[in-house]
Amino acid sequence: MTNFTPILRFVALSDVHYEDEPSVERERMAKALRTANRIADESPVYKGFDALCVVGDFANKGSQAQFAAFKHTLDEGLRPGTRRILSVASHEFMGGGPEPAYEKLRRFFGQAPDVHEVIHGYHFISLSPSRGTSFNQDKRDWAAAQLALAAADDPRRPIFFFQHPHVTGTVYGSIIWGEDELCPILMNYPQVIDFSGHSHAPVNDPRSIHQQYFTSLGCGTLSYFENDEFDKYYGTCPPAPEGHRAAQMLIVEADAAGRVRVIPYDILTDQPFPCLWDIPAAWSRTASPIPTRSAAPPPCRRISPRAHRCASKTIFSHSIRPPPGGTTSTTTACACAGCATAYWRGRSPCGLIIMSSPCRKPSPCPWKTSTQGRHMTSRSPRAASGKTKAKIL
Repeated sequence: MTNFTPILRFVALSDVHYEDEPSVERERMAKALRTANRIADESPVYKGFDALCVVGDFANKGSQAQFAAFKHTLDEGLRPGTRRILSVASHEFMGGGPEPAYEKLRRFFGQAPDVHEVIHGYHFISLSPSRGTSFNQDKRDWAAAQLALAAADDPRRPIFFFQHPHVTGTVYGSIIWGEDELCPILMNYPQVIDFSGHSHAPVNDPRSIHQQYFTSLGCGTLSYFENDEFDKYYGTCPPAPEGHRAAQMLIVEADAAGRVRVIPYDILTDQPFPCLWDIPAAWSRTASPIPTRSAAPPPCRRISPRAHRCASKTIFSHSIRPPPGGTTSTTTACACAGCATAYWRGRSPCGLIIMSSPCRKPSPCPWKTSTQGRHMTSRSPRAASGKTKAKIL
């Protein structure tokens, strides 16, 4: 997107899993806040860090000590102007159930379990489950009412929606770790950009953004990674220490025209991943339901993703379905779960393909094609409309 000047910046993250005693998760959370403050300070066009949005499971067992420790980190790391939008979920409920978790959220953070706030003209709606990771009818009715209010304010302005579990069938991890109760509500609002967690899936996997009826984004974890059931190589959870080197977040910016930029960020290495997502028209039902790259990749050797190696030892791949009636080839996106490396290659429109393969040797170039493929180009009508564009940093 050209001439993009933010008027809003917030951080979305999930599954921090504080323990009663000091742990590495506390260090990672504190570093995430320092990083967000520094990025705001160093921005040449907008220096605000307007909100921290945490979509549940910040407390591993829901104890008083864990709530108090998380509050201490936020008090120390957030500046007075940064809003806190938190939800509780299954792990907070381990401290006695939903009602005790709601009470601790009110007592420690002064926040109700379900909130609707407006920041610089953008609506933020956060919903906590009624039990576990599910939402009863009262919760769903409240969410529907708040979405209607937000849409009435400006039907073309994105609405930021937050809940702990993924919506089933959207982002990576949502088949095993998703709930479908909110989908009939959210699908009425294509301008919704939904943030969720629960799965611990890496944000640098290209499947961690999804668009169909609305936009969905997975928020990763600051504790340990998990893989989807269909991608496990060492099991659902990669083994320690590699699988526990996990600290990721999303930095989200929006401008006065309603355009949104999402920057997946690795907290441990203190750098963004080499692909960001631009969402210039979230409200448009006719725009592309998939992320596409907006610029040609740098030159590189023709090499298979199987040749790449990093700590995770696993490459994930999936193909993108063509639009109804599409006759052009679609693409396969491959990404390493443990680093920023991603690959694109052409495929015939054969539907969904999921695979995993072990990495084998280092590769110097961050953008590769398979030995039988090419750098991704999309010529389908829906992709060309450009609802979302993935950009190389």
